[in-house]
Amino acid sequence: MKLQIGPLQVPVVYVDMTDEDLWGEFWCLPEPQIRVNKELPGYIKALTIFHEVLECLAEIYGLNLSESSIRTLEMSLANLINSNRKEFREWFEMLEKGLEERDDFGEKI
Repeated sequence: MKLQIGPLQVPVVYVDMTDEDLWGEFWCLPEPQIRVNKELPGYIKALTIFHEVLECLAEIYGLNLSESSIRTLEMSLANLINSNRKEFREWFEMLEKGLEERDDFGEKI
């Protein structure tokens, strides 16, 4: 999987991180990459990817977020999305439709 995060194409790779006692990590250099422990259950993998995307955004845009702030955003946004699945599907459809009607610079086609 590759994610477009801001100006970066960031691959998500699944590796054995059991010895490192980590769920995941974001590397900005030398090449951006999100690493996720392949031994995690699916739901935890999803949360870990979300957490590392937030880490990446904070790094790219200089947000200076603490680890606890990122963890709070991760859990609260994941809960918001999970508790409002239907509404988020509708919102994604609206967003997708709006993006299809615009060019790369946000101008209406």
